[in-house]
Amino acid sequence: YRSRDRRKKMAGDTTWRALGAPAHELRLDVTLGNGQVFSWDQDEKDPNVWRGVLRDRLVTLRQDENDVHYCVWPNMTYAYAEEEFHSYLLQYFNLHDPKLALDPLCKYWQTCEPRRLGPICCKYLRGLRILKQDPFECTLAFICSSNNNIKRIKLMLNNLRKEYGDPIIKQDVESTSSNNDSDVRLGRWYKFPSLKSMCLASEERLRELGFGYRAKYIVNSVRLIESNGGEPWLMKFRDMDVDKVREGLLELPGVGPKVADCIALFSLDQMSCVPVDVHVWRLVEREYKHVMGDTKTVTKRVYQRITKFFFDSFGPLCGWAHSFLFAAELPHFKNRLPFALQPLKPPKKVKIKLKDQKQNTGNSTDKKTPTKARKRKKGVARSTSSTHTQKIIPVAKMRRRKKRQKVKLETAKVKEENVETGMTLKTEPA
Repeated sequence: YRSRDRRKKMAGDTTWRALGAPAHELRLDVTLGNGQVFSWDQDEKDPNVWRGVLRDRLVTLRQDENDVHYCVWPNMTYAYAEEEFHSYLLQYFNLHDPKLALDPLCKYWQTCEPRRLGPICCKYLRGLRILKQDPFECTLAFICSSNNNIKRIKLMLNNLRKEYGDPIIKQDVESTSSNNDSDVRLGRWYKFPSLKSMCLASEERLRELGFGYRAKYIVNSVRLIESNGGEPWLMKFRDMDVDKVREGLLELPGVGPKVADCIALFSLDQMSCVPVDVHVWRLVEREYKHVMGDTKTVTKRVYQRITKFFFDSFGPLCGWAHSFLFAAELPHFKNRLPFALQPLKPPKKVKIKLKDQKQNTGNSTDKKTPTKARKRKKGVARSTSSTHTQKIIPVAKMRRRKKRQKVKLETAKVKEENVETGMTLKTEPA
């Protein structure tokens, strides 16, 4: 009790406690901002401060040079509750197991692949850790991640918390907080909804909240989890073989191989899972061409081949090594890498336009324009180009293109008339 009272005197009413994780073992920016979790927000004024809700508490994390400190709102009432939550945080960041120390793992991966993975994990993105999230929250989050981006996923999950989650009590937060944090005082933080409350969610309401076609998958997945025994059904996957874990997760609606591997890697202790999405596919195609061969799409066979390559190259914790390479492909980490390690932009189709040649009096510059307007559907129109494959072009863009074509035709006619009469468009000064 004396040590706890001493900490309170040092920090005022708010108790800050060290997590015991130096920067080379845990960096908040690369760990919480690499796309494996969507429940943390970075402070706008201080980029070293992150806030998120774990269980029924608002947790504030602060990155220092030598450690990570945290404080909890509302404060823990009893000492054993404070120690239990501290132990939970260590497990959340996988700091509880000495076998998961990052320094020896990075040295091992550097010997496995010194050209790219070595400098990324040992220098440029050092401190990236795999989290051990709540399986139910992680499942719903990655069902929302299909064909989506990080910013929109966070917005969808925040709407889910506000609609079906319980708010953190406003008066408790105000009474235990000594700072003037408006976000805390306004009480905009909500717990993640429980399985029981999510069973009351309807597809129509989720669509109104912006979930789109994923609303059906969330509703059906929640019902299937409930029928299989609830959250204990997900928790038992932590003690099962990785193949059985994939097989069980693939039963959920809206869960494919990539989403199943994400859930298993980030919440079920399956460190050998390698989620393969478009970023990983481009990485393997660019850096490890012998794995892909001549294949241009990710089939089931190619997916298994990529997973086997990572396991054979980086060992049983290859999912962690994959996360380093994946984070290096994200645009917001690009400036941290040297130019040689920065990901290349995907190739784009280049259209070559020939410059206008000299006018010939015998050639006509008139171009045939379409006489019939094509059918327009839902604000789009088809291109009038004579290519074999026609592209769908927005109506506004189509109008601008026709206007430019009309101007070109008029200027061409004027040029032709001036050539015939011997006049020039420009008049030289006397």
